[in-house]
Amino acid sequence: YQHKPINPHFIFMNTTNPPFDDKNFRKAMAHIFPYSDFLENIRGSIGDKRMTGPLTRAFWGHNEQLTRYEEDMAKAKALIEDSKYSDVSDIREIKFNYINTIEWEKLAGLGMQANAKQLGLDMKVQSLPWSQYSDGVSDKTTAPDLVAVTHAGYFLDPDALLYNAWHSFPKESITWARNPTHFGGNNAQS
Repeated sequence: YQHKPINPHFIFMNTTNPPFDDKNFRKAMAHIFPYSDFLENIRGSIGDKRMTGPLTRAFWGHNEQLTRYEEDMAKAKALIEDSKYSDVSDIREIKFNYINTIEWEKLAGLGMQANAKQLGLDMKVQSLPWSQYSDGVSDKTTAPDLVAVTHAGYFLDPDALLYNAWHSFPKESITWARNPTHFGGNNAQS
Protein backbone atom coordinates (compact mmCIF):
# COMPACT_ATOMS: atom_id res chain seq x y z
CA TYR A 1 0.00 0.00 0.00
CA GLN A 2 2.91 2.36 0.53
CA HIS A 3 3.79 2.34 -3.15
CA LYS A 4 0.30 1.89 -4.54
CA PRO A 5 -2.17 3.33 -2.04
CA ILE A 6 -5.87 2.74 -2.59
CA ASN A 7 -7.14 5.44 -0.19
CA PRO A 8 -6.50 8.81 -1.85
CA HIS A 9 -7.14 12.10 -0.08
CA PHE A 10 -9.12 14.77 -1.92
CA ILE A 11 -10.23 18.32 -1.26
CA PHE A 12 -13.59 18.59 -3.02
CA MET A 13 -14.89 21.97 -4.16
CA ASN A 14 -18.57 22.85 -4.29
CA THR A 15 -18.85 24.19 -7.84
CA THR A 16 -22.43 25.34 -7.40
CA ASN A 17 -22.10 28.49 -5.32
CA PRO A 18 -20.02 31.65 -5.91
CA PRO A 19 -17.08 32.09 -6.03
CA PHE A 20 -16.48 28.40 -6.77
CA ASP A 21 -18.80 28.53 -9.77
CA ASP A 22 -15.92 30.19 -11.64
CA LYS A 23 -13.35 27.87 -13.25
CA ASN A 24 -10.44 30.28 -12.77
CA PHE A 25 -11.27 30.74 -9.10
CA ARG A 26 -11.30 26.95 -8.60
CA LYS A 27 -7.94 26.66 -10.36
CA ALA A 28 -6.59 29.37 -8.05
CA MET A 29 -7.73 27.37 -5.02
CA ALA A 30 -5.94 24.32 -6.40
CA HIS A 31 -2.75 26.40 -6.48
CA ILE A 32 -2.99 27.44 -2.82
CA PHE A 33 -2.90 23.89 -1.46
CA PRO A 34 0.50 23.26 0.25
CA TYR A 35 1.20 19.97 -1.55
CA SER A 36 4.84 19.41 -0.54
CA ASP A 37 4.36 20.59 3.03
CA PHE A 38 1.30 18.35 3.37
CA LEU A 39 3.08 15.20 2.19
CA GLU A 40 6.48 15.81 3.79
CA ASN A 41 5.62 17.52 7.08
CA ILE A 42 1.97 16.88 7.86
CA ARG A 43 1.83 13.29 6.61
CA GLY A 44 5.50 12.72 7.49
CA SER A 45 6.42 11.01 4.21
CA ILE A 46 4.71 7.84 5.42
CA GLY A 47 4.67 6.39 1.95
CA ASP A 48 2.15 8.79 0.50
CA LYS A 49 2.70 9.60 -3.14
CA ARG A 50 1.55 12.71 -4.92
CA MET A 51 -1.29 11.86 -7.27
CA THR A 52 -1.72 12.85 -10.88
CA GLY A 53 -5.41 12.85 -11.71
CA PRO A 54 -8.15 11.20 -9.70
CA LEU A 55 -6.65 7.70 -9.59
CA THR A 56 -3.75 6.47 -7.50
CA ARG A 57 -1.00 4.26 -8.92
CA ALA A 58 -2.83 1.16 -7.73
CA PHE A 59 -5.69 1.57 -10.20
CA TRP A 60 -5.85 0.66 -13.86
CA GLY A 61 -6.18 3.91 -15.80
CA HIS A 62 -3.75 5.90 -13.63
CA ASN A 63 -1.79 8.28 -15.83
CA GLU A 64 1.52 9.52 -14.46
CA GLN A 65 1.89 11.95 -17.37
CA LEU A 66 -0.97 14.26 -16.37
CA THR A 67 -0.03 17.77 -15.29
CA ARG A 68 -0.46 18.37 -11.58
CA TYR A 69 -1.31 21.57 -9.83
CA GLU A 70 1.51 22.99 -7.74
CA GLU A 71 1.46 25.41 -4.84
CA ASP A 72 2.01 28.70 -6.65
CA MET A 73 0.73 31.88 -5.04
CA ALA A 74 1.57 34.10 -8.03
CA LYS A 75 -0.39 31.83 -10.37
CA ALA A 76 -3.28 31.70 -7.87
CA LYS A 77 -3.37 35.50 -7.71
CA ALA A 78 -3.35 35.79 -11.52
CA LEU A 79 -6.17 33.24 -11.83
CA ILE A 80 -8.30 35.13 -9.32
CA GLU A 81 -7.67 38.34 -11.28
CA ASP A 82 -8.88 36.50 -14.41
CA SER A 83 -12.02 35.24 -12.63
CA LYS A 84 -15.32 37.05 -12.33
CA TYR A 85 -14.43 37.48 -8.65
CA SER A 86 -11.30 39.55 -9.21
CA ASP A 87 -12.20 41.97 -6.38
CA VAL A 88 -11.38 39.72 -3.43
CA SER A 89 -12.87 42.24 -0.99
CA ASP A 90 -16.31 41.24 -2.34
CA ILE A 91 -15.75 37.50 -1.74
CA ARG A 92 -17.56 36.10 1.28
CA GLU A 93 -15.86 33.87 3.84
CA ILE A 94 -14.81 30.54 2.31
CA LYS A 95 -15.80 27.46 4.32
CA PHE A 96 -13.55 24.40 4.62
CA ASN A 97 -15.02 21.47 6.59
CA TYR A 98 -13.30 18.34 7.82
CA ILE A 99 -14.17 15.45 10.10
CA ASN A 100 -13.15 16.42 13.62
CA THR A 101 -11.07 13.38 14.49
CA ILE A 102 -8.73 13.62 11.51
CA GLU A 103 -5.89 15.95 12.47
CA TRP A 104 -4.11 15.89 9.13
CA GLU A 105 -7.30 17.06 7.37
CA LYS A 106 -7.40 19.98 9.80
CA LEU A 107 -3.78 20.81 9.02
CA ALA A 108 -4.49 20.65 5.27
CA GLY A 109 -7.25 23.21 5.79
CA LEU A 110 -5.06 25.44 7.93
CA GLY A 111 -2.36 25.38 5.23
CA MET A 112 -4.89 26.48 2.64
CA GLN A 113 -6.25 29.09 5.05
CA ALA A 114 -2.80 30.63 5.51
CA ASN A 115 -2.24 30.81 1.76
CA ALA A 116 -5.75 32.17 1.14
CA LYS A 117 -5.04 34.96 3.62
CA GLN A 118 -2.00 35.99 1.54
CA LEU A 119 -4.42 36.53 -1.36
CA GLY A 120 -6.81 38.60 0.78
CA LEU A 121 -9.33 35.77 1.18
CA ASP A 122 -10.96 34.86 4.47
CA MET A 123 -11.28 31.10 5.02
CA LYS A 124 -12.93 29.36 7.96
CA VAL A 125 -11.64 25.88 8.78
CA GLN A 126 -14.35 24.02 10.65
CA SER A 127 -14.27 20.70 12.48
CA LEU A 128 -17.48 18.67 12.47
CA PRO A 129 -18.51 15.28 13.78
CA TRP A 130 -19.23 12.79 11.00
CA SER A 131 -23.02 13.09 11.28
CA GLN A 132 -23.00 16.88 10.85
CA TYR A 133 -20.30 16.71 8.18
CA SER A 134 -22.22 14.22 6.03
CA ASP A 135 -25.51 16.04 6.53
CA GLY A 136 -23.86 19.34 5.55
CA VAL A 137 -22.49 18.07 2.26
CA SER A 138 -25.58 16.17 1.15
CA ASP A 139 -27.22 19.26 -0.40
CA LYS A 140 -25.14 21.15 -2.96
CA THR A 141 -26.97 24.43 -2.35
CA THR A 142 -25.98 24.58 1.33
CA ALA A 143 -22.77 22.54 1.29
CA PRO A 144 -19.48 24.17 2.33
CA ASP A 145 -17.06 25.38 -0.33
CA LEU A 146 -14.34 22.84 0.44
CA VAL A 147 -14.40 19.47 2.16
CA ALA A 148 -11.57 17.12 2.99
CA VAL A 149 -12.31 13.53 2.03
CA THR A 150 -10.33 10.31 2.06
CA HIS A 151 -11.91 7.82 -0.30
CA ALA A 152 -11.52 4.09 -0.10
CA GLY A 153 -11.22 2.05 -3.24
CA TYR A 154 -12.39 -1.21 -1.74
CA PHE A 155 -11.09 -3.20 -4.68
CA LEU A 156 -8.78 -2.29 -7.54
CA ASP A 157 -11.39 -1.42 -10.13
CA PRO A 158 -11.20 2.32 -10.99
CA ASP A 159 -14.98 2.53 -10.76
CA ALA A 160 -14.80 1.47 -7.10
CA LEU A 161 -13.23 4.87 -6.46
CA LEU A 162 -14.53 7.11 -9.24
CA TYR A 163 -18.22 6.20 -9.01
CA ASN A 164 -18.42 7.12 -5.33
CA ALA A 165 -16.39 10.28 -5.81
CA TRP A 166 -18.07 11.82 -8.85
CA HIS A 167 -21.36 10.14 -9.64
CA SER A 168 -24.44 12.34 -9.29
CA PHE A 169 -26.96 10.65 -7.05
CA PRO A 170 -30.46 12.06 -6.68
CA LYS A 171 -30.83 13.66 -3.25
CA GLU A 172 -33.50 11.11 -2.31
CA SER A 173 -31.10 8.20 -2.80
CA ILE A 174 -28.39 9.40 -0.43
CA THR A 175 -27.90 7.03 2.47
CA TRP A 176 -25.20 6.46 5.05
CA ALA A 177 -23.72 3.78 2.77
CA ARG A 178 -23.13 6.17 -0.13
CA ASN A 179 -20.52 8.84 -0.28
CA PRO A 180 -22.18 12.04 0.96
CA THR A 181 -19.51 14.30 -0.47
CA HIS A 182 -20.80 14.69 -4.00
CA PHE A 183 -22.02 18.07 -5.18
CA GLY A 184 -24.00 17.07 -8.23
CA GLY A 185 -22.44 16.50 -11.62
CA ASN A 186 -20.29 19.64 -11.70
CA ASN A 187 -17.42 18.58 -9.47
CA ALA A 188 -15.73 16.61 -12.24
CA GLN A 189 -15.23 19.84 -14.19
CA SER A 190 -11.91 21.67 -13.89
